[in-house]
Amino acid sequence: MKYNTENSVVSPDGLGPRFGVLVGSYVAALIAPTLTLFTVEYLGLRSKVLAFAVLGTLGITIGSGTAFLTTDNGQIASWLNSGWVAWLFPLLGLVPMMAYHFSVLEVVAFYLIDPASIPVSSLVGATGFLLGIVAAVAGEIAIRAARNRVASSAIASENVLIEWTSRWPRAHRIKVQIFTMVTGLVPVGLLSFWIPPHLTVLTALVVVVTVSSTTNTVLSDRAYKLTPAGLEQRRSGSGKLVTWHQFIPKSQMKYVTVSKNDVILHRSGLLPSIRFDRNDLRFDDEEIINNLEEYLNRRE
Repeated sequence: MKYNTENSVVSPDGLGPRFGVLVGSYVAALIAPTLTLFTVEYLGLRSKVLAFAVLGTLGITIGSGTAFLTTDNGQIASWLNSGWVAWLFPLLGLVPMMAYHFSVLEVVAFYLIDPASIPVSSLVGATGFLLGIVAAVAGEIAIRAARNRVASSAIASENVLIEWTSRWPRAHRIKVQIFTMVTGLVPVGLLSFWIPPHLTVLTALVVVVTVSSTTNTVLSDRAYKLTPAGLEQRRSGSGKLVTWHQFIPKSQMKYVTVSKNDVILHRSGLLPSIRFDRNDLRFDDEEIINNLEEYLNRRE
């Protein structure tokens, strides 16, 4: 295990072949469809079998190469544990979904009229749309796996100063839920100009259920462990079958502010602050605040 004194981040020696395969699948799902479409257009391929053979070959090649490069690279775990990467990594899966959604509509339209006349490019684009979903899921799992490994390594190498469990402040939870709900429904409103009303309602219901369940999971109770090197956050989801860890190095935390209802650990730059509700603390809040004030500067 290596210790990076500059960033105060613990980097595991390696994440293993499973993580390499996961990252390889993520990269292949994002890149292979685009390269396949370029090949289809450049060579003028009209054979569906040949086009999918090209897609499979490119996917295996890109995935294998990426897996080989990432399997024993522990620094990738620290990179995936930092900043906004955790948000951007899975969200990149939305790019092919947005780029290829018209191909899905084309495939459905041609299938209803004459399945044999579906263009090869549309089939590849529709496959790229599906692989975008795969990339989003694989990216989320990769982020969790990397963060869990970094957090476990960091906690194992340091003494725990204090630990507690708390939820996010209620007012902040409501703001985040409203913002994500509105953001999710805006694309549905735009799609309503092109899709039938019953599909619009169904899509809106899917968005509401997905956003509600996701935000409730993300904003659920968190367990915190403060160490000399940084702060670990731990959250459980799916009936506590899945545990999510994140280690925030001390170098990324600037100062702490305390109000009547919440405590906020402010992070450097545009990194999101860490908030927890004073009224929901499971331990003596004054003891926790005193430890944080000794650890970080307090500002009013």
